[in-house]
Amino acid sequence: MSHKLTFLLAVALIAMTFIFSGIAASQETKKFTYDSKGKKDPFVPHLISDVKTYASLENVETADDLILEGIIWDAKGNSAVMLNGAILKEGDEVSNIKILKITAKKVILTIYSSEYELNLQKEEEKK
Repeated sequence: MSHKLTFLLAVALIAMTFIFSGIAASQETKKFTYDSKGKKDPFVPHLISDVKTYASLENVETADDLILEGIIWDAKGNSAVMLNGAILKEGDEVSNIKILKITAKKVILTIYSSEYELNLQKEEEKK
């Protein structure tokens, strides 16, 4: 009798494995795609740390070679700055540039160990 019970349990376990694997497989194939209709996709992060373009910073000799395009300031220390199209955070070192501090209105950096302060300007001040 115990051989029949063992056999039935084995068959039941195998059947359950096939049933549950089929359910899991059917759930994996259901994927949602977002149609942005030409707008920015809200599910794609705007600051992508894996994609960095630093070519615009390779030949920087002084602060005059830099364009401070924007500051994303966060009081908790997750600030970022856009210089010549490259996004950098405090402590980042690219070529001969090191970002020392980012505030809401300025960035302090070094170029070849010389310290510079770049202030964010309003659009009408740039003209």
